[in-house]
Amino acid sequence: MRLLPMKNLIILFFVLVPYYLIAQPAPIKWKDIPIEDLKMKDYEQDPTASAVVLCDYGQMYFDTNPNGRHLFLFYDRHMRIKIIKEEGVKHAKINIPFHDIHCEKFFKESSIVIDARVYNLADDGKIISKKIKKKDISYRDSTGCYKIAEFTIPEVKVGSVIEYKYRVPSLDLVYPQSWYFQTNIPIRHSEFRMRVPRDFQYLISPVNIQNFDVNKQQAYNKSVYFDLYRYYRRSGSSQRYAIKNKVNIDLSGKSFQLVKKNIPTFTCHGLIDLPEDHKQKLNIHLVKINKNTYDLGWEQLTYSLMTTTDDSYKDRTPEQRRMINYPAGYIIYQLSDWGKLNNDLLKHERFGLPLIMYWNYRNRLDSIIRGKENQHEKMKAIYDYIRKNIKWNGQYDIYTNRVLNPFIGKVYTKITNKVVNEKSLRRPFENKTGTSSEINFILIYLLNKAGIETHPVLLSTRKNGKVDENIADAEQFNHVIAYTEVQGQKMLLDATDSLRPFYLLKQNSIGVDGLIVRKKDPGWIKITNTKKNNTQITSNLTLDDKLNLLGTLNCKITGYEALSFRKGLLKYKNKNFVNSKFQTEFPEYSLKNIKVSNLQKETDPLLIQAGISIESGNVSAIKPMISINYNENFFPDIIRTCPIDFAHPFLKEYELNLRIPEGFKAEIPDNAEYKTYGDHAFFSYNIKDLGANNLKLKIKLELKISKFPTHEYQNLAEFFTNVNDKLKEEIIIKKGI
Repeated sequence: MRLLPMKNLIILFFVLVPYYLIAQPAPIKWKDIPIEDLKMKDYEQDPTASAVVLCDYGQMYFDTNPNGRHLFLFYDRHMRIKIIKEEGVKHAKINIPFHDIHCEKFFKESSIVIDARVYNLADDGKIISKKIKKKDISYRDSTGCYKIAEFTIPEVKVGSVIEYKYRVPSLDLVYPQSWYFQTNIPIRHSEFRMRVPRDFQYLISPVNIQNFDVNKQQAYNKSVYFDLYRYYRRSGSSQRYAIKNKVNIDLSGKSFQLVKKNIPTFTCHGLIDLPEDHKQKLNIHLVKINKNTYDLGWEQLTYSLMTTTDDSYKDRTPEQRRMINYPAGYIIYQLSDWGKLNNDLLKHERFGLPLIMYWNYRNRLDSIIRGKENQHEKMKAIYDYIRKNIKWNGQYDIYTNRVLNPFIGKVYTKITNKVVNEKSLRRPFENKTGTSSEINFILIYLLNKAGIETHPVLLSTRKNGKVDENIADAEQFNHVIAYTEVQGQKMLLDATDSLRPFYLLKQNSIGVDGLIVRKKDPGWIKITNTKKNNTQITSNLTLDDKLNLLGTLNCKITGYEALSFRKGLLKYKNKNFVNSKFQTEFPEYSLKNIKVSNLQKETDPLLIQAGISIESGNVSAIKPMISINYNENFFPDIIRTCPIDFAHPFLKEYELNLRIPEGFKAEIPDNAEYKTYGDHAFFSYNIKDLGANNLKLKIKLELKISKFPTHEYQNLAEFFTNVNDKLKEEIIIKKGI
């Protein structure tokens, strides 16, 4: 387990320059298109590219809208793309997510300004330009107060250069959006600049980047003139009067310039959890706001931004956010270190407090663990009760929902005319439904009450993105599970699936880092499973002298394959699901007398038995009844730049016992063995003639690890090509001579 640092670790990634630099000009100018770019036929750095980003220039800075009364964090972006091949024309379709300022109840403030153009070279060598019209830009809702602007730049063809720019204000003060240096087409020049007022401090954390072509910082001067209104009443009058004064707000500070050139195409497709985690990018997070001087103009101008640092901000509606108090003290915001975050979570009313607040659990807990003699039996009984009786509502979270205790709320409201939030887990337990955090908090709570020490583990699921350990912010996590030690065995538990036994976690939680939150020895652990995903298939077949094939099929399945099968069996009914799945993979066979065992015993292997036949009277070739999921479509990359992730290890074994009739003989394939990365990926094909017209075939396919390094990509592609080709080989049956 990796321990938490004792104090905040701030890594500064910039080269410090002890003198002021001359202001750097923008790398490109609007409508200033070099003729060489229009004449370009291919991109020298990547001749296969269908398009190339000539320049991606972004700026992040603090400012107001024209005539605005609020300070925002602005994003400016200027993108220029050369279309080289027909498939590159799709890059003329643009989507821009932005913060809808009107949804946030800011009126007379613009949300987004967009401009876009296309440039083509005429036969006479002149540049023809066309601008997109405002009516051709559409807007659709995204989540919360975010929208997406959509448009397609017109008259784009092979040889065109397109460019677009936009400016958007945002309230993303604490955790601004990341800047990506890498995308699915090559980039000739990518540049990010950020201007930070002297009262602010940001951590900029490069991901998958070793160095920059340009890495500079410099001082800058910036002032905002702001209309400050002061209200008063004259003596003896109830009418309010306003005095307007124009004040100067100083936003001077430091600016940062980071440049990457000739960035290759991101080439990782398939067998990867979240591509964005492997691209070259910058994560940006607020470290501190330290306002040494106070004035009313600053507070009025920055109120809407500063209130985003409030813990309850995201739980409130835009109208309710207007009621948040301006942060007290001159240190308006301070980024936690992991140790402080751990302690804050333990005291949090929606994290730590529900794990210790009393509610009427005792009678139910006693009935759950009655007759269980040891901790392992108690743990399993509590886990099984929760997973089978409390339904996950599909929502990931790390906090409990705010709920009102009817009795306490009624009394408290009558006395104080206010409402109180219940901090216990009683409501989701009694309602038998909850978020991922509520279900696993109930699990942690009851295990502790049963004398089994258990703690929450924060994690970010694979589709949510990797946690940046330089940034101690709980907002990076989206899920919580339980950590316990039972009779000397360390366990990770997640009770959000009624069919998943205690030793299996969600597949999207495997292979990530988790943060154990507890008073003593908090720290990081790797989230892994202890059980393999095993499938054993045995077929006993007899070919009669009329060339009909008859026999039996037996399957023994454990792990995630068994979980998937159980879900399908319960949803689509036993026989129909098994027959449909089998027919999809082996349409020439027919199943009958299907029997499924251990369907409700999730900790035992799932057993499937069936009769199997091909009664066509012309069977002359027999293929093994084993399939794998990984074909050439899983390995499309010519160049791979990130690890290969199979989610979890697995083992598949197949045995065929075949009897052929007298007077016939079998032509059998050669035995084979393939392996790569040592023997972490292993395949064997072994067939024997046992005599007396009996054949035995054994096949084994095993991945002993789930994640392989980048350099094994081509080896794995070749490995699975060989495996697939081998499984297509048939046992040929011929009349004996």
